[in-house]
Amino acid sequence: MKNILSSNKGITLIEILASLLILSVILLTFLAFFTNAFNYNSINADKLKTVNIAREIETELKNHAAIRNIIINMKVGGTTSYNLSKLNPEYSGLNLKSNIQLVTKHDTDYFELQLYDPNYNVIVYIKSTQDYPDSENAPIISNSLYRMIIEVYDDRNILSKTYTYFNFK
Repeated sequence: MKNILSSNKGITLIEILASLLILSVILLTFLAFFTNAFNYNSINADKLKTVNIAREIETELKNHAAIRNIIINMKVGGTTSYNLSKLNPEYSGLNLKSNIQLVTKHDTDYFELQLYDPNYNVIVYIKSTQDYPDSENAPIISNSLYRMIIEVYDDRNILSKTYTYFNFK
């Protein structure tokens, strides 16, 4: 290096091009790394947002009296005698997109609630039978757990799927 600087020869064009090539490869590698990091950060932010939406819906549904009434009336009166319309004034706080339906998933009956959200499609499934009854001979209004599944979708993909239990007290 000392000889190059002290002599009048200087650095050749090939040496400059080689050093620029090495520098550009290193910079492109770092640029690709940061670009991927920003993309993953954006994806994780969307997933975190949908998980928080699912948790918020879970809390709202667990505290809403209409859910308890759906379970009670389904057990006592059956699906044909109870009003599952989204226009039912009992459901006004649920922000339903469509009527509540009884659907079968994996050989199990669930109440399907499609909820309105401006950015996502939210579907809640509440199992129609209790998973863990308080006792064999307990009445319907006992301490029982009902499975609840909350799914949050964008236009085509499921972004969050949350499993929880509704404690019917």
